[in-house]
Amino acid sequence: MKKTKILIPLLALGLLAGCGGTSTSSTPASSSEPETVIVAVRTFEEQLKAAGIEGYTYVDPNADIYEAETKPAEGEEDVVAGASGAGTDFYPASGGGSYYTLDYMVTRANLKYYHYYWSESKEGAKTLAEASKLENAQYVSDLFPNDGKTYSVASYSNAVATKTLVTVDNEGNLSASIYGMGASKIDNNYYITGALTNKKTVANLVKNGKGLVVMYEYNPTSNDKTGPGARNFGCRLAVELDFDKTSFSTSEGPVTLKLGDDVPSNLSAAMVKLKVTTMYNLG
Repeated sequence: MKKTKILIPLLALGLLAGCGGTSTSSTPASSSEPETVIVAVRTFEEQLKAAGIEGYTYVDPNADIYEAETKPAEGEEDVVAGASGAGTDFYPASGGGSYYTLDYMVTRANLKYYHYYWSESKEGAKTLAEASKLENAQYVSDLFPNDGKTYSVASYSNAVATKTLVTVDNEGNLSASIYGMGASKIDNNYYITGALTNKKTVANLVKNGKGLVVMYEYNPTSNDKTGPGARNFGCRLAVELDFDKTSFSTSEGPVTLKLGDDVPSNLSAAMVKLKVTTMYNLG
């Protein structure tokens, strides 16, 4: 009996079958009619396997996002409790909803989520076999369009943790801004680094020399309370502006500022290095 295999993306199969599961239809073994087998494919890797194309293995580009921190021995954590009502705090220093060490904080601060996808282009692949050999194809999970057009692998990335910088002016007014800042370790000191264009934030840092950075990872799909991938994960960092390692720019060129100075009205940007003085738990 001749068997015909039909490959259908899972969504289309769900529409045909009236549900989201796989479906197989065939005639009885004694029938002389050709047997038809419907195979649902969900990923590029399954698409290749179903087409009989070998030599491809999917690689998760974001596996490191879920690499947990090894809990330090008691007394060796960098994080300290900083919340009121610590007895009922969901994210105590001794729990897993906050980072334990500053080294791990640096890792999470610089960590990015990567997404690879098919993008129509002038050069690339037209067939499944060609697509499987493209650079970075091992990171693609989306089905290849396979519509006769040419596609290449494109990608984008976003920071896993948001960084909110909170500062206060001389009158006690708060300013909170989200920046794409990174972190580094220099001579056993830890820094949050980034380009700031919000004049109010820069003015507060220069006037008071300090601020608070909230690093926050939010996963709306999770109900876990601990570790990477949890619903809430991160820390709070008390920071001080390192004037020697910070550069200020105006519309007329660079300028030198010191603690307590007024920020020039034509300030355009500041490349700041904020030295971490204390890492508090998230909550």
